[in-house]
Amino acid sequence: NIEQITHFCGVDSSTHNPYADNDQNTFCKYRSTWDVIKSHADFAAADPDSLPNPIKPVFRLVQAKAYDQIVVVIDVSSSMTQQRRLEKVRQAAHLFLNALPEDRKSG
Repeated sequence: NIEQITHFCGVDSSTHNPYADNDQNTFCKYRSTWDVIKSHADFAAADPDSLPNPIKPVFRLVQAKAYDQIVVVIDVSSSMTQQRRLEKVRQAAHLFLNALPEDRKSG
């Protein structure tokens, strides 16, 4: 949960795990948050000890670009006949597809 974030990793080397399987390592080439921040021209000369303590991070959520096409796959095995599962899944898929913006392709 983003509200639980209280500090940036990497201000000291003990707080960043470059081996963790997470988006930070994937998208930032295994660099810590602080390494990414200080590589920006606005912070290149900044010393973490000279910044206000504690640093209160401000985050802006950005949604990744949506895929151009959505594919709905429905299980039609015999187990789906129990308790009207197939009917319910088809209804849910229909509602989902109808809720898509008109410019989205689906199949």
